[in-house]
Amino acid sequence: MSLVTDVAGHAGALLGSIGAAGSLYSLVLDPASAARSFVRRYEARLGRDLAFVRVRVAPRAIVAAQGIAVSGLLAVAFASWSVVPLICVVPAVVGPGLWTKRARLLRIRGVEEQLDTFLLSLSNALAATAAVGDALEGTMQLVSPPLAEEIDLVLKENKLGVPLDRALETAAARIGSRVVAGAFLTLRVARNLGGDLPATLAVAASSLREMARLEGVVRTKTAEGKAQAIVVSVIPAPLVGAIQWISPDFFAPLASSVLGKICVLAALSLWAAAVWLAARITAVDV
Repeated sequence: MSLVTDVAGHAGALLGSIGAAGSLYSLVLDPASAARSFVRRYEARLGRDLAFVRVRVAPRAIVAAQGIAVSGLLAVAFASWSVVPLICVVPAVVGPGLWTKRARLLRIRGVEEQLDTFLLSLSNALAATAAVGDALEGTMQLVSPPLAEEIDLVLKENKLGVPLDRALETAAARIGSRVVAGAFLTLRVARNLGGDLPATLAVAASSLREMARLEGVVRTKTAEGKAQAIVVSVIPAPLVGAIQWISPDFFAPLASSVLGKICVLAALSLWAAAVWLAARITAVDV
């Protein structure tokens, strides 16, 4: 009898999870729903990041794979009454977005690291030719990706009829870096107002090198603080798990009384505040 009851319970849980997944799927497919609007924005952001980092994967395929993975994990969790699939839902939901964001940041950092060399080379090239487009094309051969790919895209847009200033502005918006935007703005302003453009670019390259040096100093000085912030953020969960494993009844008073629950809520609030303050303090902007 118990076997029949267990089978019926698991079957009911499985059918319930399938129904919940179907309802969630219908909610996401509804064009007027907030969930569908969120999915469209998420898919658009994925598409921009994937195009920027030169990864030829359709964002819709990633979103569909995430939906299938989350639905399957929820079905397994409800059918087996296990918490492990629920834990796996988190990386399935946030994993692709975090990966594309990190890849984008690494590419932006790579562009910024090459920028001073590029401006100095462009300054030398402008000493030989007055045409900025020709100087850009000659300088592109002296730099490596990812900056070479961005300059190549600027030159292709210019050859298709887009004004060079507009192409540079579009490239700065696409890269999304204040340093790159400032360097390209300097190039555009100096080009349109006249003057000694090679000398202006040489000064800009020197300023970028000084900014990079200052950022390195700040990064070194704040490394210890960031390490402490990471410890504060990460250590409570495994510490509580270890105590619970060693002594299962240790936290029982906290869970069985109103005062204990208030203490837990206060501790979580203080922990979240500490993490937020540590992140704000160590996020030094040069």
